[in-house]
Amino acid sequence: MSKNIKRREFLRKGALATLGLSALPGIVGATSFNRLRIPASDKLRVAHIGLGGMGNQHMKWFAELADVDIVALCDVDPDHLNSTMQKLKEMKPDTKAQGYTDFRHILDRKDIDAVTVATPDHWHAQIARLAFQAGKDVYGEKPLSYDVAEGQAMPCLL
Repeated sequence: MSKNIKRREFLRKGALATLGLSALPGIVGATSFNRLRIPASDKLRVAHIGLGGMGNQHMKWFAELADVDIVALCDVDPDHLNSTMQKLKEMKPDTKAQGYTDFRHILDRKDIDAVTVATPDHWHAQIARLAFQAGKDVYGEKPLSYDVAEGQAMPCLL
């Protein structure tokens, strides 16, 4: 039995089906992914350097990811460091993150995979360059460098 389908009806049903199929993985994945138990060996170990406004946002974004473990926080201002550490403990009561006032201690740690840099602009290039040299991945705020020479000094870009 053949039924002729009109063009507009085909387009409407096709659009609804496409919309439903594109939304389904997000709905199913979002609920089931948050319940996954990811082994510690598969987690990305991240440290946050600079804990002002954007640094706190970085910490919140990364803390919500199931496959990320925040292992260190760093800020030269002890008040920023302590308040962000408290926020992290509220979000993740079982955290074992350590606090630092000197970012070089973070770069010395071999167990850290990546750092975020949300310091004042004039520190971005120096911290990123040293982090790259230490074998860390870097998530940095813009500008990552002020000029071409600073950018070229970063080993990842050579």
